[in-house]
Order: sequence, then structure tokens, then C-alpha cells
Amino acid sequence: MIILNEIKSKDRKRFGKTYPGHVLKGHKAEIIPGASIRIHGEEWNHINAPVAFDRTFKVGDEAEYGSYNLKYTGEIVKIGAKTVTIRAYDRNNHQITIETFSWRNWDFDGEKIAKYNAEEMVCL
Repeated sequence: MIILNEIKSKDRKRFGKTYPGHVLKGHKAEIIPGASIRIHGEEWNHINAPVAFDRTFKVGDEAEYGSYNLKYTGEIVKIGAKTVTIRAYDRNNHQITIETFSWRNWDFDGEKIAKYNAEEMVCL
């Protein structure tokens, strides 16, 4: 089991200068590679107070991997130490970092996403 008490994106280097990765304040993860990922902690991106969350995803569960006008979801096909791979419905695999996975899925609700996408499709 891999325990991450601080989830952050990787450091970037540009023109010889290193820029530190973005830390998701309050987000933590417990990863069992090849089996499951538990994301938990507090989401601080709210006006009144932080929101507590605790979600566990297994291989085969649905999760969000991206968004633009719609929120894109798919089936988790692989969970690794640093990334989660999600297969979209068009059969393409999308590999996202643990930081991106936690940021997108801390409040995942499949029914709510389906309703949002249906309403948004009317406008497109």
C-alpha cells in the first residue's frame, strides 16, 4: 500500500529553473497498485468552509478523466503508484496523475454528471 499525505503534481524544469509542483491542500490518498485508490481529506476550494470527502475507487469503477463543455468519464482499467488509467467510451485510454485524479473525482457523482451532460448537450 502506498500512502500519500500530500498530493502534488510533479516539479517542472524550464530553461534551467525548477518550478515546484502544485499541492492539493487537504487531499490524501491510499493506493493499492492494480486494485484500488482511496482519496480522502478536505477540499478547500469553497467559500464558507472546507468540505470533507472520502471516496474509494476500484479497477472497473467509473471516474472522470477530463472536461471541456462536458465532463468526460470512463472505466478505470489500471491503478498505478503515480497514475490512473481510464478507458473512455470511444475505447481510448487516458492516463492521468494521482493529483489530477483526486482533483477531478473528490466529489464524483455519476448520476449528477449524466444529468449535467444531458442539459449541456441541449446548448451545444
